[in-house]
Amino acid sequence: QRDYKTLAAATAKLAVDVHVSAFSSDARALARTLPERTPANMDRRFYEWRDLVQLYRDADLVVVPLRENRYAAGMASLLEGMAAGRPVIATATAGLAGVFADLEAIRWVPPGDASRLRAEILSLLADDDARDDLAARGARLLAERHTENRMAEGMAARLRTL
Repeated sequence: QRDYKTLAAATAKLAVDVHVSAFSSDARALARTLPERTPANMDRRFYEWRDLVQLYRDADLVVVPLRENRYAAGMASLLEGMAAGRPVIATATAGLAGVFADLEAIRWVPPGDASRLRAEILSLLADDDARDDLAARGARLLAERHTENRMAEGMAARLRTL
């Protein structure tokens, strides 16, 4: 459900390096998500876990661009960005709305809105305090709501309702 076409449109002419960790053998899925021409500042490849962790640590911010969907696509990337102490920008999909949308630990953009995504990226890159504040809110959210115990309790409660 990733939307790298919108990410490419938002960042193509910016002086930023965009690293996409995406790999799939499904050519149809890749055709839906990847731009026809990859901008010069964007690369896409499979990263070993250690390299992916380093990418998160080195990033100024983490962007999770998604196509509209009804499930929590992108959740792992959001949590990984927060765990690395990075500010996160993500697409406000119906699937993520029930999990995160009420929280201000993430900057939200509408699906497919490259100009809004560009504006949020530029805004955060220009404001160290805003970036630090968003990263700190994400880290607090992670510590409060996304621990192993909370996840297990939530899963158990869900199973009981079934």
